[in-house]
Amino acid sequence: MHISYAYVLALAAHKKDRISVLEWGGALGHYYQVGKAVLPDVAIDYHVKEVPLMAQAGKQLNPEVHWYDDESCLQRDYDLIMLTGCIPYMPDWADVLQRIARAVKKYLFLFRLPVVEHSPSFIAIQRLYNSQMLHQQLNQTEFLEAVKKTGLTLTREFVVGDRPYIKGAPEQCEIRGWLFRRETTAHQ
Repeated sequence: MHISYAYVLALAAHKKDRISVLEWGGALGHYYQVGKAVLPDVAIDYHVKEVPLMAQAGKQLNPEVHWYDDESCLQRDYDLIMLTGCIPYMPDWADVLQRIARAVKKYLFLFRLPVVEHSPSFIAIQRLYNSQMLHQQLNQTEFLEAVKKTGLTLTREFVVGDRPYIKGAPEQCEIRGWLFRRETTAHQ
């Protein structure tokens, strides 16, 4: 995961001294620290959108990061926007993705998504840390078509290879990711 992120970050920072990054669902902001280690000579203007309690804790642990608990982070654009593992928890993921894509200056990195190739998208129950959460397994074609509607172009696919077992599922998912690029210069 970290190597894939480092690759994408280096690509976004190619020939730049400074880049802006928005991580949607960035937990406590540890990818900011990874980015500083990977690109020590590049200033990273790092932004994280999280739920209120996580953003509050993140502010204490990573005060250099800009924290948001609402969509006001989308009032500007970013060289790189990344979503790692959070899309399956969004009931309205396609609408959210449309809003996020408008803030992409160059790259959108969608990573750690459970996808199926032959079955329609479906919802499973994920049991983790004594809790149960609804978790979507997305049909890959449907998902990629939704991203295509944003106007971004597929640049690269990342196959993570994890295959979490879902009892009774019509098809077992595989964890994957994609890097998309804005081809126009409208945001640059």
